[in-house]
Amino acid sequence: MHIRFQKLASVLLSFAIIGGTVLTSQFSVFAHETLNQSTDNNTTSLSDSYEYKINDDGTAEITKYTGLESELTIPFELDGYKVCKIAEGTFFHCENLSSITVPDSVTEIKTGAFGECTNLTDIKLSENLTHIDDGVFHDCTNLKSIVLPNSLKLMAKGVFENCTSLEEIKLPDNLNSIGVWSFKNCSNLKSIVVPDSVTNISNMAFENCTNLEKIVIPTNVSWISTDTFKNCDKVTIYGYGGSYAQTYADENNIPFVDMGIVEPTTVAPTTVKPTDIEDTTTVTENVFENTTTTAENSRTDATSAAKPLATSDTGIAVNSTSNSGAIQTGAGSLAIVFAAIVSAVCAVFVFIRRKFHQ
Repeated sequence: MHIRFQKLASVLLSFAIIGGTVLTSQFSVFAHETLNQSTDNNTTSLSDSYEYKINDDGTAEITKYTGLESELTIPFELDGYKVCKIAEGTFFHCENLSSITVPDSVTEIKTGAFGECTNLTDIKLSENLTHIDDGVFHDCTNLKSIVLPNSLKLMAKGVFENCTSLEEIKLPDNLNSIGVWSFKNCSNLKSIVVPDSVTNISNMAFENCTNLEKIVIPTNVSWISTDTFKNCDKVTIYGYGGSYAQTYADENNIPFVDMGIVEPTTVAPTTVKPTDIEDTTTVTENVFENTTTTAENSRTDATSAAKPLATSDTGIAVNSTSNSGAIQTGAGSLAIVFAAIVSAVCAVFVFIRRKFHQ
């Protein structure tokens, strides 16, 4: 009986040890694969004061800036990768920036990229820029003038909202439309010329431009929102007799100056239904709240050094902290399961022993 008891106990202990070993080895394989997968999918890298990621086309997109320079020229390349995009909130609230030059390699600037750069006064944009997203320069309260490149076709919502010092701006010749809140609260803007390529001027585009005195509107503009010039009590529309601009001015009691002969049509007028434009205002005036939160969370204190990231064999730095934490948690859970198995075996061992001794 005693010999049978010893054999049974040995078998039970052997099963417990083998089971624990198998579970541990399987978890190790899973952990290794997870870390490798994380490294492959995360392409965030560091270069001086910049963090960037590599896009599918092999170009770089700057995602964060941690420097303190007041006059900054963004590099054409980072570690050999051509810089083509500036991500959401990259330079958000960089109060030290007074002057910035965007290289001609950049084609797109995303939401709020330069938002709340309150000391920014001088901007030179890329000559190949085609897209400026929502609120890129919102709350740049010391910006007085800017020239937008002719390559620019799309200017989204609130690009210059709350730029209270803005006095002059040159709009590009290929611009399609002037977006919602584009110049809202630009209280020092006095005059602006709308290029021939523009066909519509959206909701509240010039709301609260209280010193706007002159706006030149071409014949190609076929729709203007009723509240485009809300609280613009000094504005006078300059246009051509018989154009939509004159009709709009008459309907909204805005002074109109006839510039004489109707200008040649360079872009075929587009008939835009008011509902098509009004739909864009379903976005609330708090459109930048999410942008601000995202940008603030993505930006570290400019006075602290950027945390170094682990580097893979390819030289691309990655952040695998969250994955390792999850793996450590899994290892802890595995240890608990293993301990429970051993405890159960010991309990069975004691129970059988007592039975044999009775």
